[in-house]
Amino acid sequence: MAGYRENFLQLSSFFTKVIPGKSLFSRKDIPLVHVFYHTVADHTPPHIQHLYPVKSIGSFKKDLDFILEHFVPLDIKDFKPGIKQKNGKPFFILSFDDGLREFSDVISPILLEKGVPATCFLNPEFVGNKGLFFRYKASLLVDHVLGNRIQPEVQDWNSWVGDLNVKGSFEASLLNLGYDRRQVLDFVAQKLELSFSDYLEKKRPYLDEMQIRSLIAKGFTFGAHSLDHPEYRFLEQVEQIRQTKDSVDWVVEKFSLPYRYFAFPFTDFQVSNTFFEQVQREEIAEMTFGGAGLKYDSVDFHHQRIPMEVGRLSAEEILKGEMLYYNFKALFGKNTLTRE
Repeated sequence: MAGYRENFLQLSSFFTKVIPGKSLFSRKDIPLVHVFYHTVADHTPPHIQHLYPVKSIGSFKKDLDFILEHFVPLDIKDFKPGIKQKNGKPFFILSFDDGLREFSDVISPILLEKGVPATCFLNPEFVGNKGLFFRYKASLLVDHVLGNRIQPEVQDWNSWVGDLNVKGSFEASLLNLGYDRRQVLDFVAQKLELSFSDYLEKKRPYLDEMQIRSLIAKGFTFGAHSLDHPEYRFLEQVEQIRQTKDSVDWVVEKFSLPYRYFAFPFTDFQVSNTFFEQVQREEIAEMTFGGAGLKYDSVDFHHQRIPMEVGRLSAEEILKGEMLYYNFKALFGKNTLTRE
């Protein structure tokens, strides 16, 4: 479904700028708007370069200016069921995934200047640069191969990636490796003499505990994003719960937080209703978040967010496109994500 949505956003971007935002965003029946990014940088770091587009500082500021023109920022701690608008303008909640260093160095000063609260979701196994997300490892390897013009022999890289039968280039095979085969990336890095540990030590892509405490003191909120960023639909529910509970517990206990928030890594696609029932029953998290765009969810404490890193689209194009998509689906009663 994400593919249909993103295709719609790309197509609608050709005419969304001529549609007045007020006519789209003033509807009272839309869900509370949650928007999220990963990072902001004028020069995309190599661990992200081959994965998804990154907003420049200027583009991010323009995004915020547009959002603030049409929406009112809401601190996640002030969220209450049913809250949607203030003085005729809808609220929005802003968040960032993966706990990347730019949240401290680049993003937080901009948000403080504009008076926008935000929540950052952390992976405990990466905080303090103790480890690296497997997809970031893949991007680093691709960057290393392309930058050094390495051309592994076909028979070599076939043996490196095992029985995946991935068609295409060596680089594509790395980027298509899943969480269950993430150890292959460490093996390939060793073969190519690329040290992830050195990269973590020198570049320090993640927030550390001192930075997080400083950001909390400035009013920012933090939640969990699983222990090490797996895709939940490929996990058994026991492991889904472990990843969720242990990561939320770590964030709450480490930073003495009075709230429990969790955002799914990748997607909440195919996560069952029984998972959410257990989360609620055991009080693992008081609010959880997905990334399926502007829609309601059948789980009342679970909220869908709008990804803001879609190609080269601006916040205006994405949010207007989301509203058009929402209105289109409303004709067929398809604006609530239901779970089995």
